[in-house]
Amino acid sequence: MKKNFYYSLLLWSIIVTPLFAQQYNNSLGVFQSNSDVGNVKLHGKTVYDSEKQIYTLEGAGANIWYDQDEFQYAWKKIKGDFILTAQVEFLGEGIDPHRKLGWMVRQSLDASSPHVSAVIHGDGLTSLQYRTTLGENMSEKKLGIQSPDVVQLMRKGNSEGLLYTYDLASGKIEQLNTGSATQINNDHAVTFDGQYIGISSNHDPADKGQSAVYYLPITGGEPVKVTQKTPSYFHGWSPDGKEMAFIGQRNGNFDVYKIPRESGNEIRLTTAEGLDDGSEYTPDGSYIYFNSVRTGTMQIWRMKPDGSNQEQVTHDPLNNWFPHISPDGKWIVFITFGNDVDPSDHPFYKHVYLRMMPISGGKPKVVAYLYGGQGTMNVPSWSPDSRKIAFVSNSGGIE
Repeated sequence: MKKNFYYSLLLWSIIVTPLFAQQYNNSLGVFQSNSDVGNVKLHGKTVYDSEKQIYTLEGAGANIWYDQDEFQYAWKKIKGDFILTAQVEFLGEGIDPHRKLGWMVRQSLDASSPHVSAVIHGDGLTSLQYRTTLGENMSEKKLGIQSPDVVQLMRKGNSEGLLYTYDLASGKIEQLNTGSATQINNDHAVTFDGQYIGISSNHDPADKGQSAVYYLPITGGEPVKVTQKTPSYFHGWSPDGKEMAFIGQRNGNFDVYKIPRESGNEIRLTTAEGLDDGSEYTPDGSYIYFNSVRTGTMQIWRMKPDGSNQEQVTHDPLNNWFPHISPDGKWIVFITFGNDVDPSDHPFYKHVYLRMMPISGGKPKVVAYLYGGQGTMNVPSWSPDSRKIAFVSNSGGIE
């Protein structure tokens, strides 16, 4: 069962600028309300400047420590995984080294509620503080940084490994029946004719937690296993739906493979040292595009479907991942990480670009700048008319 939690900015005389700035139709921006928690002597307040997207909190209270808390709390109910980030600063010098500002997630507004907080103290101490049960004394993990101006709190790992459909007309979200496959990762794609969906999942006990490639009807059902060797990560279909392109780790190296949907005999297409990933057929079947680190940075490459004529497509100092070809065959869209990320890594929460370039070549142009990365655009994402792309952003508000 999933529980609802309160997330908030807290507490005494601070100014906070959230790095996600989605607006809600109320006077507190992304937050539902604000409250004093505990028996405070002086009532606090939260003020939001919608033009500057700045929150100012004023509050009082003995502390957030031991078995109960006293502070000012701007909050919103959430459930599931989250990433909360804000630029923060204290206003004024202050006299209490234990005053705090930061993010808090707690089960309720009770002064003794279980919670976890990422906080900066008045004396510069930065720590993760938490209370695991109602009325328990607080615990703390001190961090080796002093007085940062950005604070972040994240919860990861609450995923059920399921697939969902989103109705564009109604906005309705429904779980797709995937049978026994209940540990699906984010690699999935629909055949060009819309009949089947390919997935990667590690639900089979025989695979000992390693991912394998499957397919099932687009309407749902029990998946058919295609790859016998693991780990294997699905990425794209051939235009006729008879072959599946995937990334396989064999003998310590990640390479592009393809496999006939029915026979299950895999064919290795790349052999270069280092990571190859993101394999996807063009709509006319003439090429498979992929990303490779073989030149030192992660760049977009392409090859013939038999693995011949491998050639580099992008040539810049950035790290480019997951090429997707538009249905009309004219454009490539991909995700770009900066040089602060290892070329072989694609973490899930970074400043990233979505960039687009003509399939015939040319300078890529930025179409979006966001917080994202792993999971943002791993799979085919174009609308059928080649006018829109779908992607996942961590820059928005939390529902």
